[in-house]
Amino acid sequence: MTCPHAASSSPAPPGPIAALMAVFRCARTLPGKTESCGTSTATGSTTKWPVGNPLITATACATPTRPIIAATASGARRARPSPGWKGGLRSTPWPSANGLRVMDSAQDSHGVYGSYTDALAVGDASLFEVCAQDNPTGSIDFINKYIARYPAYREGFWETAANCGFQMDNTAPLMVTNLSSTSHTAGVSSPDPTVTFTWTRAYDNLSGIQGYGLYISSPSPGLPADTQDIGDVTSYTTEALSPGTYYFNIRSVDNAGNWDGDYAHWGPIVIREAEPADLTPYLPPGWDYELVPCDDDDSITSSAEVPDYLPGNTTLTYWNMRGINQGDVPTSVPFNGALNVDGEHVQSVNWGTVNAGQQYQALNIGPIMVPGGRHSFTCRHDSEDNIPETDENNNVFGRQFIWTPLTVAVNSTRGRPAPPTQTGGWNEVTSGTKWYNSDGLRMFTNEGWWHAMAVWANDNQLDVDARLHAASQGAENGFANYLGYSSNWAGELDIVVANRNMNNAASWDVGVLAYGNPGSYKAYHARSSHVSFGDSLTVALSDGEPMLLREFYLYDSQHGPVSVTAQCSTGGALHLVVMHRNYATGTATSGNIVGSAHSLDGSLIRVSGDLTETGWYGILVYGDPTDGFPARDITIEVGTTPPDLAVRLPSPWWYAPIVPRPAWDGSPTVCLLPDTLYAAPNPTYLNVAAINNGPVSSPLPSRVYRDGSYAGYVNWGTLAPGTQVTYNWDHEFIWTSGRHTLSYRVDALQEIEETNENNNIYGEQYVWGPSEMLPGAFTVRPAPPAPYNGYGDVSGSNNPFFANCDGLRLAGTGTGYWKAMAIRPEGTSDFDLRVHDPAVGSQDGYKTALFGSYGSGQVTEYILMNYNAMSLQDFDVGVTRWDGNDSYRAHAAKSSYYGNPDPSYTGLSIMANRLVAMYEFSLDDGDWSIELENLSGDDLGLAIHKDGEPFHNRYTAYGVANTNGAGGDETLVLPMVENDYYCVVVYRADDSTDRADFNLHFNAGLSPVGDDGIPQVTRLVGAYPNPFNPQTQIDFDLSRTDHAQVVIYDAQGRVIRHLVDETLRAGHHSAVWMGKDDSGRQVASGVYFARLESRSGSGLTKLVLVK
Repeated sequence: MTCPHAASSSPAPPGPIAALMAVFRCARTLPGKTESCGTSTATGSTTKWPVGNPLITATACATPTRPIIAATASGARRARPSPGWKGGLRSTPWPSANGLRVMDSAQDSHGVYGSYTDALAVGDASLFEVCAQDNPTGSIDFINKYIARYPAYREGFWETAANCGFQMDNTAPLMVTNLSSTSHTAGVSSPDPTVTFTWTRAYDNLSGIQGYGLYISSPSPGLPADTQDIGDVTSYTTEALSPGTYYFNIRSVDNAGNWDGDYAHWGPIVIREAEPADLTPYLPPGWDYELVPCDDDDSITSSAEVPDYLPGNTTLTYWNMRGINQGDVPTSVPFNGALNVDGEHVQSVNWGTVNAGQQYQALNIGPIMVPGGRHSFTCRHDSEDNIPETDENNNVFGRQFIWTPLTVAVNSTRGRPAPPTQTGGWNEVTSGTKWYNSDGLRMFTNEGWWHAMAVWANDNQLDVDARLHAASQGAENGFANYLGYSSNWAGELDIVVANRNMNNAASWDVGVLAYGNPGSYKAYHARSSHVSFGDSLTVALSDGEPMLLREFYLYDSQHGPVSVTAQCSTGGALHLVVMHRNYATGTATSGNIVGSAHSLDGSLIRVSGDLTETGWYGILVYGDPTDGFPARDITIEVGTTPPDLAVRLPSPWWYAPIVPRPAWDGSPTVCLLPDTLYAAPNPTYLNVAAINNGPVSSPLPSRVYRDGSYAGYVNWGTLAPGTQVTYNWDHEFIWTSGRHTLSYRVDALQEIEETNENNNIYGEQYVWGPSEMLPGAFTVRPAPPAPYNGYGDVSGSNNPFFANCDGLRLAGTGTGYWKAMAIRPEGTSDFDLRVHDPAVGSQDGYKTALFGSYGSGQVTEYILMNYNAMSLQDFDVGVTRWDGNDSYRAHAAKSSYYGNPDPSYTGLSIMANRLVAMYEFSLDDGDWSIELENLSGDDLGLAIHKDGEPFHNRYTAYGVANTNGAGGDETLVLPMVENDYYCVVVYRADDSTDRADFNLHFNAGLSPVGDDGIPQVTRLVGAYPNPFNPQTQIDFDLSRTDHAQVVIYDAQGRVIRHLVDETLRAGHHSAVWMGKDDSGRQVASGVYFARLESRSGSGLTKLVLVK
């Protein structure tokens, strides 16, 4: 169909106007037909407009298809043609109709194409503006320039054209941009099953975005189908997704039905199973910490701040706690929050259900009492583990805070409860630096100059320690770095000290630490007062007062050696510490200390030093808690240091500070240990050495002692400080033989005050060789020394101490298989005998005894050496003093051999001044009666010893008779169980020195039991079992009613056990020995002897205890 205006002969107007006119040409539109100026196109074809432009092409129309309802986020939208729909839209000459639609001022949509609207009604001004400004050359160029100048009208222009039946857009839209999720993070798992996405609207060149196709893919991205799922929106929330990994894919479609060939995607989206609740401390804005202690109940949700100071030792601490459930699900049941101080539970709060992500809090809980000092202040969320959580290790928060310490007044004692555990609650402290928890004390030092704080546990078996700190400056500053740390043992004071002469601080803090489980404790604050140099001051300490503190001023003229002493007349432990003028802070054992000293009994103690600085020095005197601090007087003195006199070793070639020599051959540089020392009549020469170790001149008197008895003196006169002296004494000392203690003591009478009274003495034991006594010889000797005199002088020597003794030597040469050394003291003295191997050299002798005789009282003691049981040899015999100071007689004897005995031996005697007579016999087994017929008026005893043991004494004899007194006869009736050698000894039982005559009679085969069954002889029958363990029965007979004793001796003759000591009827008797001594202690295995003693007779049997 031809346009009715085509034949017009009117000339064409200029370009822009022509273009505008082309827009306004006849715009008659008929369904299924297209009319335009100068061009005709059949239905269904496409005409490209002569002016090229990327925005606009004309598309012929085809029969419209059935429109679809596209699903959108808001529901169904208006009908749109399906993609590719061409029917009903005219492709030429649409500009004129569309131009009229744009130019008019009313949105009067075309009824035929009702799916689209007259979207633009902007009037004609914009059309003429494009003509005037952009100079379009044709209708298509005009439209493009119009859209370029008015891009906001682009989609309305397209829809207005569509309302006129024209399709202008056949270009696909672009992908959306800025695709992301507001609910999830790519690659991070989340329990939230619904995912929300946002994006920036896709760009389309003309018609605009109609909607999007969506595709939720797994496990990788994928292209959505060309099916519109949502409309023109910029967000989308999925339905609930199952746990897994997904991608979100989105594809654009425009209003003209063009689909983007590409798509945008976002992921991976990881959906996991929802996890339990997770309770943890939370720090919100306005809160200092997740747990905040306060001094008032004014905290609020938006503000909880730590105050400048927290009040200690009073119930004024409130606390605030904040938390959050950072799990995926709400809490299932109510739960608690616990407050702990130093690891100990104090208070709890509780909450109900807390949703995922929800915060919860406890405000102004309390008040509670917290002692002064540093404490671990911690909280635990879900303290009873009621809530199953994903993380059970993030429930705590803690920090250390400072509470104001308790002031201890000057010269007063305060009782305190137990300090906290040093590290209590540290496992819950998650914020700040950790220092030991402590109980806090304060001492004000604005008055006085030296101050000390002492602490001690009430139970002396428990322990507390003390630290000195600068005064705390707030709730978070104090009791950290220390200036003194005292950690003495239980039962001792822990003391910290501050000297205001060096540090003018007005106050100090003392942290008291628990060591183990200390229990309660006490604290005492001491302040110094003045004592003058050269003064002696006695201070009365009241009951419970543990220490005193003094200061003295040292002037220039007093520089040099200075001493301070202290002593307590009532005893108890005493400690003295002198602190230098430069001492600032520290303890009784640390800091700038001149020195310290102590005693266990309150005796004098001294601290000395060379003080060369003018100023104030401190003196601290204190006791031990174990003594209880009773009321007592302490005397202190300050003055010039006295001398220090001491024994000394002058050179490496001196053996000791005192050396005995057998000749006068010592020198100031050489004085060696002698090989041998000779007893009287040979002389001994002494060599001694000493020194004045003190800082001042002094005389040096000295003395020599032997066995604790004074022997001589040396006095060198006045010695300057540091002077050493030696003296090789030319005096001859004539001394007896044996083992003796030789001592050298400077200032022996303690006439001179010294700094050290414990270095004045040196002692050593030496051996003076004895003269040999042949059998038959006798001598009278002075009393032996007291066995342990001089023991205290030997404590510092190199050799162990053995009993002092007088020394004898028994020659083993000559005839006789039995030899004896016998002694008898004069007066009422009691001396004992010990047998030793012969001495070798000047120190090795008279040590451990081989055998001994230890009779009680003034009796004849003897020891037999049985050479039937050992080879011939010499033995040394030491005579020791038990009691008395009388001289004694010594007699060396030997036996005469008679073989098998005759019935009688007459004309026998103990020679004048001798003590024993000895005879050896060979006796057959059987019962024997041996009678001593006493022909003198002396008291004689009779004993018989059986071969077998090498050493014997009267107490280990096979039988002893000494019951009838002076002039009386003695009889022994004994069973001889085997043929053996026996030694019969007749001994003096009194002090007589005259010759004593006697006869001996032997009778074999005597029956021990009479016809009436009564034993005719008192005797010790024997023991069974023997050897034994653990007990043996000892049987004995009494021929008459008598007082009987059965005593157990060891092989040395020492009494072990008294088994029987009572009067018994005549007859057979027995006693059981359990192998224990008189104290009930089990004795060692070995050889023992059971001895029967009675007026009617005696007996002895050997016992062997085995293990």
